[in-house]
Amino acid sequence: MKDRVGGQLSLEEYFARGDFVPNAFWYTDRKGEVIVDKVLRYEHLLDDLAALFKRLGVPFDGDLGVRAKSEHRTDRRPYQEVLSDKQRRTIELVCAQEISIHGYQF
Repeated sequence: MKDRVGGQLSLEEYFARGDFVPNAFWYTDRKGEVIVDKVLRYEHLLDDLAALFKRLGVPFDGDLGVRAKSEHRTDRRPYQEVLSDKQRRTIELVCAQEISIHGYQF
């Protein structure tokens, strides 16, 4: 995994830093209630964008022209095989609100 500063950072090193900001922080209020009309999920990004742009009357050909994470993740195994039990528990704790809002499951 590449550190955004440009160096190399292993998954274990990333977790050891403990510098996590759950995405739900950006679209919920202090009570944890969603305060936006729509949350677009990365795993459905193109479909969600197509629906949103159609609703707004904005032309969209279905392509963003970039592959945002493709150069960062070289290990293509499913995350269930990559993460340790400790890493999984960390994610479940740090991202509990987002997991609950979206119904994510390991």
